[in-house]
Amino acid sequence: ICMQSTLYLSLLEAQSQAQKQGLVAPSCCVPMYKPDGNPWHCHIPEDGCVLSPGVEVFRSGTNEGYAFLPGAECLLAVVSVAMPNRNPGVRDAPVDAPPDRNAYLAVLWQKLSAVVLAASQVFSHATRTALVIPDIGC
Repeated sequence: ICMQSTLYLSLLEAQSQAQKQGLVAPSCCVPMYKPDGNPWHCHIPEDGCVLSPGVEVFRSGTNEGYAFLPGAECLLAVVSVAMPNRNPGVRDAPVDAPPDRNAYLAVLWQKLSAVVLAASQVFSHATRTALVIPDIGC
């Protein structure tokens, strides 16, 4: 959706804020460093999300070749969250899920609570209220 909408600009701002705040990847990351020896970058807090209000979708999806839409569709907001990776086969990200099941479930609870809280902030000022949650994770 980043290349189909204005969401990318909001995510760039989240990245900038994460760098300013010194946000680091969770301590349970395996491996701790990227193949080039640099640390992994973390753009969304482990217990948070990114709220992007007023996202305009101006292109169709991959099946339509990302064609421009006749007019932009304005979404009230998009809430972005980074789920922990438990798949060691993913090459461009570390395994960063807590190894302890209860700790892992607690992280999932924190993340989804942050999503619902962000959505409720949008809903408090809106007449349309629908929270759509697509597949989460890989």
